[in-house]
Order: sequence, then C-alpha cells, then structure tokens
Amino acid sequence: LHDMQKAIELNDNRAVFRSSLLLDEDLAARSSSLGRIYNDLGFQQRGLLEGWKSVNNDPGNYSAHRLLADNYRALPGHEIARVSELLQSQLLQPINITPVQPQLAESNLLILDGLGSSSASFNEFNPLFARNRSNIQASGVYGNNNTWGNEITHAGLWNKFSYSLGQFHYETDGFRENNDLKQNIFNAFGQYAFSNNLNIQMEYRYKEVVSGDRRSKFNLNDFSNQSRESFRRNSGRIGINYKPDNTSNILLSAIYNDDELDFDNNDDFATVNDTIQSKSFSGELQYIKNFDWAKFILGGGYAEQDYSNEIRLSISELGIEASLFLLDPHASHTKSYFYSYWSLNQFEAILGISYDNLQTHDKTDRNRINPKVGFLWEISDSTTLRLAYIESVSRLSFTSQTIEPTQVAGFNQFFDEKEGTISRRFGIGIDEKFNMSLYGGLEVSHRTLHVPRSFIDNSDEQQKETLVRSYLYWTPISNVTLSAEYFLAIRDRDLDEPFSDFFPSDMTTHQVPLTISYFSPTGFYAKARAIFVNQNVKFVSSDSDTLANNINTQIQGSENFVTFNTILGYRLPKRSGVFEFGIRNILDERYQFADINLGFPERDLVNSRTSSSRFAPERTIFGRFILNLDF
Repeated sequence: LHDMQKAIELNDNRAVFRSSLLLDEDLAARSSSLGRIYNDLGFQQRGLLEGWKSVNNDPGNYSAHRLLADNYRALPGHEIARVSELLQSQLLQPINITPVQPQLAESNLLILDGLGSSSASFNEFNPLFARNRSNIQASGVYGNNNTWGNEITHAGLWNKFSYSLGQFHYETDGFRENNDLKQNIFNAFGQYAFSNNLNIQMEYRYKEVVSGDRRSKFNLNDFSNQSRESFRRNSGRIGINYKPDNTSNILLSAIYNDDELDFDNNDDFATVNDTIQSKSFSGELQYIKNFDWAKFILGGGYAEQDYSNEIRLSISELGIEASLFLLDPHASHTKSYFYSYWSLNQFEAILGISYDNLQTHDKTDRNRINPKVGFLWEISDSTTLRLAYIESVSRLSFTSQTIEPTQVAGFNQFFDEKEGTISRRFGIGIDEKFNMSLYGGLEVSHRTLHVPRSFIDNSDEQQKETLVRSYLYWTPISNVTLSAEYFLAIRDRDLDEPFSDFFPSDMTTHQVPLTISYFSPTGFYAKARAIFVNQNVKFVSSDSDTLANNINTQIQGSENFVTFNTILGYRLPKRSGVFEFGIRNILDERYQFADINLGFPERDLVNSRTSSSRFAPERTIFGRFILNLDF
C-alpha cells in the first residue's frame, strides 16, 4: 500500500510527457490497482472511493468498473450495482485470460456472507502481460450443517479469441428446519477481437436453485417448515464494443432470459402451488466520449417481459381444487439517459438526466424525467468531499444488469427494491487520508421512496431511508492493519393495511465491525473481527379479531449482540493459490436479526420469498481453498 502511494506521487511527474487525456487513463488504472490493495487489506470503503474516482476519470476503463463490482460486495442492497458494474467491465475489456466466474453475474446467491467458495479479487492470480495460454482456477468450501460448494473455471487465450467455461455448486442444510439450499450455475463465455477497435462477446448461463424458507426474520422461530421453492433460468447475452477512435466507445448489450419459479406450501388444511413463468428481453446501446475537459455518456434501452402467474389451491378434506391467474402478462421499460463529467482542476461536476417509461405487471405506470447532480471536490491531496442529488425509477425485476452508470459522485442509484419504485436521494460524504498509514471517512444520505402497492390499489406506499457509513483504517506497522467501521440503516414505512404480519413498519440497525489483520511475508495471514449489532424493529400485526375492523397493532422487538469471527490463511508461493480456515460466531450465540431488506419487496423472481442473512445465529466452521493452474 505504501509503495503504491509513493509510486502515484512520483508518477505525476509524467505530465510533461503525456497528454491530459492519457494522464486520465493512467490515473484510472493506478487507482483501480490501489483499490484492490485496499480490498485485500479489508479497507473496502476506501476501495470504493478509489473505484468511484477511477470511473469518473475514465468511464471507459474496464478495470475501474471491475474494481467497483468487487468492492460493492461489502454493501448490502447493492447487488444490482455490483452485477451492472461487472457487465460494463466485461463489455469494455480487451480479450484476456481472466476467468469468468459463474457466480459473479448473479444478483443474489443466497449464501451467508463470507461462505462462498471463492473470495479472490479481480486479477489476483492473473499475469501482468497477456499471452497465448490456458488456465484453470478451482475453489471449494466445506463447513458444518453439511455445507459445501465448489467452483471450477477454465479460461483460454489464443491470438484474437478468448473464452471461459465455468461451473458453480453450493448446498447447505442451514441452521434450522427447512432452511436448506442447493444451487448450480453453469456458464460459457467467448470473446473475439476482429480488430483493435471491434470485439464481440457471447455468453450463456444456466442457473437452478432449490430451497426451503431462507428468510431471516427477527424471530428465529418465525419460519415456514412446509414451503419449498425451485427456480430455473436460461440466459443468453451478446455484447459489442466498437471504438471509432481512441477517445470514444460504442457499447451494445442484449440479454434474453427464460425463467420458471415454483413455490409450494403444504399444511394440514390446504396445498398451495404458485407457478411463475417468464420470458424476457433487454437491449441497450451506449456511446462514451472522452475529451480533455469533459466526458459524456449517452445511452438508452428497451426491455419487455411476458409473464404468467398461476396459483393452484387444493383442500382435500373439502374436495376443493381451484386455479387463479394473476398479473398482467406483459411489462415493458423504455429508458434513455445522458451523463456528463466536467473537470476543473481539483473539482468535478457530474450532471445527468434520464427518462423512464415503465409499465409493470401489477399495472404500475411510470413516466418520469429524473435529474442527477453530483460534485466531487479534491479539497487537498488528502481530502475528498462528495455531494449528490439523484432521482431514479427502479428497473423491472429481470433487468438486474444494466450499462447505465450506477452511481453519481459515489452514491448508488439502483437498489434491490420493488420495480417501479420512485427514489429521491441526497447524500454528502467526506474522505480523509490523514497520513500514509491512517484513513477515515463519513457518508450520510437520505432517501424518500414511493413504492407501488399492488394491482389492487394503484396508490404508492411512502417510505423513508437514512443510511450512515463511517470508517477508520490504520496500518500501524507494515504487517498489521486495524479497521473500525460504523453502519446505520433506518427504514420507515407508512403501513396502514392489514395482512402485514411479515412486514416491519420501522427498522433501525446499528453495526460496528472492528477488525485486526496480520500479514506475514511468508504467506500466512490471520484476521479477527468483532461485530457489535443493535436492532430495533416494529411490526404491524393483524389478527382475526381486528382484521374485520381493519385495525392493526404494533409489535416491537429489540436485540443487542456481538458476534466474533476469525480467519487463518496461507497464500501459496508464486500466486498459485490460497488456503483458508474460518469460524463465524465463535461463541455460538443465538441472536435475532432481521435482514435490512426484510419485507421491502425484492426484485428478482427467486428473491420474492427468499433472502440470505449476513449473520449466522450459530457457530459456523468452514475451510476454503483456491488453486490456480497455468498451461
């Protein structure tokens, strides 16, 4: 980290040899490299800052977008932003040997945070220079509760053609009854460079998920022991990157999805089967232009989905069988946008506007113009101030990936929430490098939301959300890092309708992670983390006595707990692999915790009833390996 910072200081002397535009490219590349170092050290918030700077300096830099995709994993609710940054990175990248990991493009893997089979950052095992060769990366994880998974990717580069084949598997019994999960992902990716200015890529993906009730509610005993869910998706993607000259890019992305979701709930009284089938298409076109004094992004797209939802009810004792078809069979979204980045010395202004014409299956109709304004001011070499005001409309559920810019001055505009949600976000943040070893920052934002209720009631539900993030990172000596972070999420809902037992009306969550890490020059490393959590939740409840009178009662819950995690690892010589052993919730504490997005309608078909917690209410022991083999 210190060596990279020194190199950046010395590299500024190249200004007499390089044009301003090429210096911007240098800055984007070295910022993304620095960001990966922050990520390896556990300084994700600082890594995000470097990622935002990189993208603003050069919107066409593929490694800058990949850096953001890697670091967004640290933030809940940013899955759409993560997979969208990944898509932009893939479209902009030259042919290379980097394996396309099957799990990366999925917006919700339903895996407990930190227990995936692979955690390596972008290019961790890849060479500095590309050459004709092939590569295999294999990773695996095994833990208690019959948890195991693996991921194998094979990549190759031959002159103007590169490819990647991958397989991902993960399964677990979970920590309670009917909490199991099994999923498989397969993908095939190919890219061909017709010239230095034109390359085309194609990708096929298959995903299947079978699970019980994976929701993490506030009450550990509040779950369904009968509900079962299965999801299948076939997806195809085509991407084109054409560079008319050295200062511009034209991107084309087209994605087709064929989905099916089956949900079954059996109890002593009735059997309910809910089947959802969907065929969807999304296409986007984008033009990026770089000048010495400004950058511009102009784009637009169209998406549509044909959708069917059949609910079958069977009551054997009464001899009743019935079917009900719900929702409009067609949804569409037309979008256009323009973003501009204006630089003046240490000050940068981001001005943008987008237009959305969206019709959802539940008859929500949005026709809006959304302004976007951001400012990023390098007050000094060590201080960065960020401001933003963003208006946006949530996309259709099947279009999680987009090539539209995901952030303005470091503030995300696409969250995992119900399609058609109107969001207005204002944010301010400051980041400080006190010296070569100490970093800190604070970010505060507030969102007001208008969330569509349903096709029965075309009105909007009012919601408010306040997010606070702060961090302090320190490298006291060359082999040790210390980090302290604070996260606050406040969500208020205007709930006044019955049938809301599952939905919290108010939720306030405080999290304070404290981490110490040690890195040995021999390759061994160790990390220990304590996370202090305080959560207050209010639920709206309707029982049989009050339901007839449309009266709800408030139920409030509160929980305080501390969870301790540790990881021991070893990096093999010559960057050929990693071995890790970890324990989460070392003291085996049973605590209650509701996911931050609990009850706030999620986007994806497979996520409509299923989510995954960031905390395990029991001790979890696991081992993980990553191996890299070159041929």
